[in-house]
This record gives sequence, C-alpha cells and structure tokens, in this order.
Amino acid sequence: MTNDVNEGTMPKPADESPWYGYLLLAALAVLLVIGMMLNHGAKTFDPDNPTVNYLQWRTLLGVLVTLGIFSILYRENPIYRFLEHIFIGLATGYSVAYLWFNFVESRWFVPMMPSTLIHKTQYHEAGQGLWWYFFAFLIGLLFFSVYIPKLAWMNRLVIGVMLGYVSGAAFSMFMGIIAPQITSSFKPPITHYNPGNPPPAGLPFDANNIQLGSSHWYLHPFAVVFLVVLVCTLAYFFFSVEHRNAWMRKPSNVGRYLIMIMLGTIFGTTVMGRFSLLIARLEFLIEAFKGWWLLIFK
Repeated sequence: MTNDVNEGTMPKPADESPWYGYLLLAALAVLLVIGMMLNHGAKTFDPDNPTVNYLQWRTLLGVLVTLGIFSILYRENPIYRFLEHIFIGLATGYSVAYLWFNFVESRWFVPMMPSTLIHKTQYHEAGQGLWWYFFAFLIGLLFFSVYIPKLAWMNRLVIGVMLGYVSGAAFSMFMGIIAPQITSSFKPPITHYNPGNPPPAGLPFDANNIQLGSSHWYLHPFAVVFLVVLVCTLAYFFFSVEHRNAWMRKPSNVGRYLIMIMLGTIFGTTVMGRFSLLIARLEFLIEAFKGWWLLIFK
C-alpha cells in the first residue's frame, strides 16, 4: 500500500501525469491574481451591493468549482482532490478567523490588554488591563504537551477540565431547554372543560379532540398515542424483567418497530437534506448557464 492509502487519502491513478499538480497550482495563482485585480482600489466591500464584475467572477468560479467537485462521479482525478484540499483549507481558515473575532479577541485578548493599547472601536470595547488572563494562554499550551512524551500527562489535565466544563454546559442546556419540552409533552388523554370557556392552560386543544357523548369530557388521541409510544419504547429497554411473558414481550416488540420507524425517519431526513444541497447546486448551474446564454445571444 502507498503512503496515500496509509494516510487515509485516495490513491492516485497510475496513469496520472505529474504535471497535473503544477497546472492546478498555476490555475490557483491565476485566480488569486484575478481576485486581487478585481478588488484593486476598493477600500470597502458592501456584500449587499456587490459590483457587476464581482458577481460575474463569483458565478464563473462557482460553476467551475461545482463541476470540479462533481467530477468525482466519473472517476478519481486530481481536480477533485485539488478542490477538496481547497475546501478543507477554507473551512479551517474560516473556523480560525471565526473563533478569533467572535471569542478569543472579544473575551480574552481585548480584556487582557490595557486601555492605552486597545481603544474602543465599532468592533470591540476598550482594553480593561486584566493581565491575569494571560495565564489562560499558558494553560492552552498544555494541549501541545502531547508532542513531548515526558510531559504528555499534562495534556490530560486540561482535557479533563474542558470535558468537565462541556459536560456541565451540556447538562445545563438540557435542563433548561430540553427538559421543559419533555415535561410539556405529557398531556392528559382525557380532560373536562366547558367549550364556551377557554380551556385550561397546558391542555391539548385542537380539532382532533373527540367528545365523549354529550358531556364536556374530551378524548385527545395524540396524547394517547404519545403515552402508548412512550410505554412500548421503554418496555423494549426494560431488561430487569425477562421478555417471556406476553404482557412484556408484545409491548417490547411494538417498541422495537417504533424505534425502527424513528431511525428510518431520521435517515430519510438526512437523505432529504443531502438532496436539497444537490438540488440547490443544480439550480445554481442552470441559472448560471441561462444567464450566460441570454448574455451571448440576446
């Protein structure tokens, strides 16, 4: 096996010319030069009112990149690998810039600096001189101790602290957001209220209510379905009692099918999301070619 396979990347075809890499790098250099020429002399850029040249070159570049990514459908090729590396590089660079300007700069660097060095602007507040924030940088350096075998144990300290913080934040978010949704899902299957008056708060009230006779008692089918699904699903995961008896085995089997339906729904939603991305790219290509056709043959 080649080094590319060992590193987890696709192996290069045997008949691939070594000049592909140089040609693609030259194409990237040309695109960079074109981008700098388009922005030459522009002091600011308003994304709400882009220039005509910017829109034309953005459309052309979008079409070339889209077709280059779709080339993997034919076979493994250097153009796809080249665009794949560009995408990973752009995603990494964007993530670093996003973290710096939205978190590190505003919450660590600016407060750490004195007000004489960092003045208040439209992008950030003035420095506060909190010099002890510098120790956070030293703690962050402990992540890189993994590259030193004798000091690798220090890496586990900072990772443990971060995992504990993230776990606590996730639990706090669950209790603050998800838990109220779970408790609000438990609706009474049968309620009693006068239709002439507004129903009590928190009760299911919609067009699917079934009136029981001529009384003011109402059955809520969706509340019943919720309880049945909940009990059957929990029965499937209830291992303290053997599933030999019918009163335990049948709800457990129903719960298994309900879980399969849920997993199928999640998978179907994921597939629909991928198809939505594909349809959006195809619509972009159609609109681009349509615009070029009208521009040439108008």
